[in-house]
Amino acid sequence: MIQRNCAQCGASVPKKASFCPTCGNDLTIEGAVITTTLKERLANKRPAFLAKEKMPVWKKRLLVAVIVVFVLLIAMHSTIRASLTPERQVTKLIHAYTNINTDKFFDMLVLDKDVTYDKKTYMKFLFNVDREMDGQFEKKLVAVAQEVVDTNTPKMFNVPATDFNDAMAVFEVRPLKKWGFYKTVTFAPVTYDTKIVTDMQGVKLDLLDNEYIFRGHDIELGKFLPGDYPYTVFVTNKWISRDYPKTLRVPNSVQGAKLDFMSWNQVARLKSNVPDSMLFINDEPTDKTVAEVRELGPIVKNTVRVYAEYTNDKGQKVRTATKYLKPGEVADLTFPTVGKDNTTKSSGKISKSSAESFVKRYRRVYERALNTNTIKPIETYLVEGSAYEQKMQAYFAVPRAIEQFKYNFISSTNQNTVIDVDKAFVTTVEEYYYTGADDQSVLKTVTRTYELHLDVTNNYVVYNVTENN
Repeated sequence: MIQRNCAQCGASVPKKASFCPTCGNDLTIEGAVITTTLKERLANKRPAFLAKEKMPVWKKRLLVAVIVVFVLLIAMHSTIRASLTPERQVTKLIHAYTNINTDKFFDMLVLDKDVTYDKKTYMKFLFNVDREMDGQFEKKLVAVAQEVVDTNTPKMFNVPATDFNDAMAVFEVRPLKKWGFYKTVTFAPVTYDTKIVTDMQGVKLDLLDNEYIFRGHDIELGKFLPGDYPYTVFVTNKWISRDYPKTLRVPNSVQGAKLDFMSWNQVARLKSNVPDSMLFINDEPTDKTVAEVRELGPIVKNTVRVYAEYTNDKGQKVRTATKYLKPGEVADLTFPTVGKDNTTKSSGKISKSSAESFVKRYRRVYERALNTNTIKPIETYLVEGSAYEQKMQAYFAVPRAIEQFKYNFISSTNQNTVIDVDKAFVTTVEEYYYTGADDQSVLKTVTRTYELHLDVTNNYVVYNVTENN
């Protein structure tokens, strides 16, 4: 539909009009009338923003990308700042060690290159400190970390004195800025100088796969993180157990740890009126004479038993009394009444109490023989050639898997003791648990009568044992 409008005032004019009814403009003049179609009129009525040109797609994408990056930067800033707060850092540290995540925990620490430590040992140390502080460990560390951020200066995190360690510094909490504006903290464990103080010679120590040889002077071990470090001592003689475990505590003083048990006051010395007699240690032959060994150590009180033995001119085996070694003392392995012919004589003295004590001692040794499946622990207690000795020889000659049985004697009650000149008959009621291959423990009770004789050295020996189950 075509519409006519006055070019001067824009008013609608009739199709055949010569003058504009509104302004009187002469419509017969060329250009005085403007004609428009419906489509043109509708286009002119569209909103202004629709009439504009469309934005290119690449500009739209760029605008969206800029907006997204801006929002992400704001979110990242807030997240990073929150994650690096002192409280958050302490929480992450505590969470790592309470979950025994050693790698994550040590990634958060600043460590010197020359420090010696074992990850699990150090985390165990922190567990103990935390326990002794009644759960205040994390709370106090957060307070120290916040103070470091506020003052921008390092500060030591000290723990109070406990029954586990002396009062000491655990961490140096240091201020840290990420990318120049994120304030946070980092943790540097405090290390302690450690050394061995010793006057021992010829002793080897194995600590964290490192070997140290004692040559009678102090040994500087270097810097250690706090904790209890197990180590093993190897002594020059092979008869004391080679598994001699000890614990190195770091620190036990501000000067560092000291292994002061390694001194000559932990060594026992031996003497005998028959120096060429053979030495037995913990019921095992050393194939050495008393004169050849002379010193044993380091030892712990009442853990090492010794006696000496030799064969006299009559072909008899003569043995001294068994001695328990004490650190720093001299064990006298004297044979009674050694004459010019190098023989001994028995005094024939025997008593009820000494016989009963011997049976208890023999019972402990007998238990060790059963659980190690060897006759050696009781061999020297038996009368050579007796029926009981032959019975024991036959029993232990049968191979058995040690892990398939276990004897645990729990009680031994003396029922009757009879003394007969140079013999004693001690009857006991013994209870013990026997654990078989099925790993089931069964309580058993047995009545035993021990026939004891005195040998030529006045020591008891077992001649026979009878049982009534």
